[in-house]
Amino acid sequence: MLPPGFTFQPNDQELVVYLCEWIHHMPLSCNAVEEADVYSQEPEALLLGRERAYFFTTLRTSSSGLRVQRQAGNGTWMLNTSKTGTPVNVVCDNGDEVTVGHKRNLSFYLGKVKKCTGFVMDEYLLCAPPYDKNGTKDQKVLCVIRQSPQAINNAAKRKREASSLSEIS
Repeated sequence: MLPPGFTFQPNDQELVVYLCEWIHHMPLSCNAVEEADVYSQEPEALLLGRERAYFFTTLRTSSSGLRVQRQAGNGTWMLNTSKTGTPVNVVCDNGDEVTVGHKRNLSFYLGKVKKCTGFVMDEYLLCAPPYDKNGTKDQKVLCVIRQSPQAINNAAKRKREASSLSEIS
């Protein structure tokens, strides 16, 4: 948790630096980014009432290792791709225009009908992920999960529906 009055509002480049420091077990300048399995819970459970939260996590891949599994609870994180379908490059702003990482944008959908919830996630990854002891690539990322106004309205609606159902029974 952050101390009272502290705001954590890093830019994309700073988030990629945080990710690099975490992967290489370097000391982090603050504890504003939590470590969590983002893909094991729905975003509402991760946010705990906050509008935005930052998480270090490891991507889960299929048994073939080719596809990332982004199912979480009763829903799925789905990529919001541009026309080209490629992630946005995060560039170092020291004048060299060096790409230091990539950013993907995802939305959370519930159920088999893929109902959009309004939860959004930016997933930051390094350009060249480091290799672990076994020689395989790490799939470590930094995720920023936030609620859109739609997510806040949907959560309030679900809460009202749940309380009206409990009154009936």
